[in-house]
Amino acid sequence: MKKITLILLTFLTVQLSYSQCEFTISLSDTYGDGWIAAYDDNNEAVNHTIDVLVGGAVVLDDITIEDGYGASYTFEVSTGDPIDVVFTDVGDWSGECGYTIYNNVGEVQVALLGAGDDIDAAGPADTSAFESVCSDACPPPLVTSWSMTSDGASLD
Repeated sequence: MKKITLILLTFLTVQLSYSQCEFTISLSDTYGDGWIAAYDDNNEAVNHTIDVLVGGAVVLDDITIEDGYGASYTFEVSTGDPIDVVFTDVGDWSGECGYTIYNNVGEVQVALLGAGDDIDAAGPADTSAFESVCSDACPPPLVTSWSMTSDGASLD
């Protein structure tokens, strides 16, 4: 009986320590025109980009914001995986760029912004070896409206 219990506990410990989940990286542009940094000889936009690595392997390659204020991408992690984010600055306006990494329940894990809206301002810093943790918690509540009742409150 002890051997069976030990085997089951070992199996459950291995399963729990390697739980997988989905993280999200949201890119932001404070000006709202995308991550356009320059134009090439063919008048094509050249964008700043980000690479996301999980455990040293590239899982998102050259992601960017083509146009607008933001874009989001998801990627798989296992608890304990190191996450690296590499921002590639290819020209001007990198200070308008930023990114936020959310865990599987929507909690902010990393949030980095560029240095501002000056043409030569620095872009967001890279993230190095940030350890992922898949959460078993409930997502944070999103209360969109509430009202008082005669004996309490009603939340939506």
